[in-house]
Amino acid sequence: MASFADAQISLDRGDTDYLDLTATQADGTPQDITGWTITFTAKRGLSDADADAVIHKTTMAGTIVITNGAGGLATVNIVPADTSGLVNRAQRFYGDLVGKDPMGGVNRLWRGFIRVSPIATESP
Repeated sequence: MASFADAQISLDRGDTDYLDLTATQADGTPQDITGWTITFTAKRGLSDADADAVIHKTTMAGTIVITNGAGGLATVNIVPADTSGLVNRAQRFYGDLVGKDPMGGVNRLWRGFIRVSPIATESP
């Protein structure tokens, strides 16, 4: 299990993973994300269109789950299909996690790199 506290998230190609988010305010207290729309995107290039993202997850699609809104906790669900179609070699993607609060304010909750490692054994 990875965390958005890291500047780089590492995934193994074709595996299931759960990326945990703890949203905090500047003073370190939890940011209430109740009612937020959250989007996670991984792209080959920063100028790639969102529609061309390698991985795209949202609360609207149910692929990001707010597990404790008042505590600022959410989980991004990575399934095998998200990475199994990638070439089986080490790859690095640009990523970010953006939240939109109920008032329409946009908050970048994380940005960094997503590393997808090659695998020797394909999933059974």
